[in-house]
Amino acid sequence: MHRSAETSETGARTFRVSGLRAYAAICLGQLVSLTGSGLSGFVLGVWTYQKTNSMAKFGFVLFCSILPTVLILPAAGVVVDRVDRRKVMMFSDATASLVSLSLALLLFAGKLQPWHIYPSTAALSALNAFRYLSFTSIVTVLVERKQYGRSIGMMQLAEAASLIIAPGLAGLLIVTISMSKILLIDFSTFLFSLVMLMIVDVPRAATAPAFDAKKPPVLEELTFGWRYIAARPGLFVLMVLFLLSNFNTGVWEVLISPLLLRLSSPAVLGTVLSIRSVGILAATLIMSVLAVGQRRILLVVIFSLVQGLSLVLGGFHISVLAVAAAAIVISFSFPIINNCSQCIWQSKVPGDVQGRVFATRRMFTLISVPAAYVVAGGVAERFFEPLMSRNGALAASFGRVIGVGPNHGIALLFVLLGVLMVMEVLGCTLHPRIRRLETEIPDAPHPREISGEQSELKLEQAEPVGRGPGASRSERTPDIEINAPLEISFD
Repeated sequence: MHRSAETSETGARTFRVSGLRAYAAICLGQLVSLTGSGLSGFVLGVWTYQKTNSMAKFGFVLFCSILPTVLILPAAGVVVDRVDRRKVMMFSDATASLVSLSLALLLFAGKLQPWHIYPSTAALSALNAFRYLSFTSIVTVLVERKQYGRSIGMMQLAEAASLIIAPGLAGLLIVTISMSKILLIDFSTFLFSLVMLMIVDVPRAATAPAFDAKKPPVLEELTFGWRYIAARPGLFVLMVLFLLSNFNTGVWEVLISPLLLRLSSPAVLGTVLSIRSVGILAATLIMSVLAVGQRRILLVVIFSLVQGLSLVLGGFHISVLAVAAAAIVISFSFPIINNCSQCIWQSKVPGDVQGRVFATRRMFTLISVPAAYVVAGGVAERFFEPLMSRNGALAASFGRVIGVGPNHGIALLFVLLGVLMVMEVLGCTLHPRIRRLETEIPDAPHPREISGEQSELKLEQAEPVGRGPGASRSERTPDIEINAPLEISFD
């Protein structure tokens, strides 16, 4: 295990883990912390619904968990690029732990009210933006380039495992201990994450220069990520592909559970969701040990097409087996797509600007998710279901192919979403910049390859792109060991 020794002001020697082992320690802390957040999220959702008996107020909790993240991402990116990323994560975890502790004390005292939940959830959502950007961009400065894939695999493994553990554990704990004690468990998981962050060593070259008198205007800082991506068409098209795909899969995410409940029972739904989660974990583990070369963009395209075709095939035959099979295949594809995409961004974007660039990317691709959540239910129930009823307008056309009656409106929506997704993927793939993405855009210099003080990368100093496959580029490792919201993690 690699350790670095430091001497404190008192003369005492301390030891911190560094390199890949350090990132593994951070991932372990995040796994525990994300699991605790999943427990508290489950508890707060159940408590809000039981207290208000209102789906609208329950939905507003979900809304508060997404919107602040999207809004604060640009500012968070600037901070992450300018401040020690380890300290940013420590601050986020420490503040989040105080929020969880406050809610636990209010619940224990019987004074918790729904209006307490909304600002608390919004605060946790905002803190999550800082945590996520620090977590993803710290890879570049902790590990060697050839270990990017494995490190990103650890990141995805922590997220996938927490998605599997948290719901089942929360369901068990909520009937055995009080809700306030579950919130205290969440508080303790944040403390564990803080300890993991305290024992790791992150190189000082990890970040851009701190705030100083020569810093650019705020607006220029906030828009840097957008200008950086817009100047590289390959990265821009990849970002657009995720925006469109997230909308399609977001609609599917909303409708899959109600559809399975209509076709079967809650027990069957739980079984399908469990198998689906195991599929996500399995794909994450596979990507953690496999070595993938430079054609990562090819895997993004192939498995995005697989998702689109699965939607089509799942809609053509409405049954528990067909819908479950589509759900498993689609979910299995997510870690592969996200991992390959994250590896591309990690390799192509310099470490000192990753906070701002990754913030722009995440904000742009997440915009379509709440839109899909809002649109899905109403469009399916009020538009597609009547069209596919026995006397519906499409019963004599599409009805002859996929059938008519209850649930077949959702089936038609799945087919159309799948066809649309295939067209979107093929359309983006036709763009030459995305096909040449991995060869046309040079790899960013690794921090360990840079001698002396790391300087701020200026947009106008960046090497021009678009000169074709023969463009000069920094030396690359032939094979990258591949292993990242989302929530299922969306890119």
